[in-house]
Amino acid sequence: MPELPEVETTARLLRGPLLGRQICGLDVQWPRSLGGQEEAWVREQVSGARITGVTRRAKLVVIELARRGRSVGILAVHLR
Repeated sequence: MPELPEVETTARLLRGPLLGRQICGLDVQWPRSLGGQEEAWVREQVSGARITGVTRRAKLVVIELARRGRSVGILAVHLR
């Protein structure tokens, strides 16, 4: 499992290439993480959003999302 320095490095490396990009779609690789309805809802919320920030919180990479200039939430990614 990655430790804090690896998570910080990953967030810093992703920040430049991701800022301002639009998310076209979402593929959930770990089926136990979401059920059918929840996965469809998350896919709908995330698709089309722009990435406005990439930070780290504890051992999570936090990706901030916005649509039409308004925040629509975050993706919290654990590197497992």
